[in-house]
Amino acid sequence: MPAWRRASRTASCPRIIAATKVVGGGESTTVKFSTAALVQGARYVFFCTSPGHSLVMRGKFLFGSTTRVAQTGK
Repeated sequence: MPAWRRASRTASCPRIIAATKVVGGGESTTVKFSTAALVQGARYVFFCTSPGHSLVMRGKFLFGSTTRVAQTGK
């Protein structure tokens, strides 16, 4: 198992800046995290760590962008 997948389950990897609780089908959740360590203009990715889910449950965002909050599925 890759280190990022192992660590994402324990939230102990420094590359993971936020995590949510597990949610079921049709449910949603919100995540809040400090942006102090993020770099203005840098792209960041988000994804689901459940096996097979990251194929469709993923996206990216550009920190500091005022034109678009996030892009999913690409």
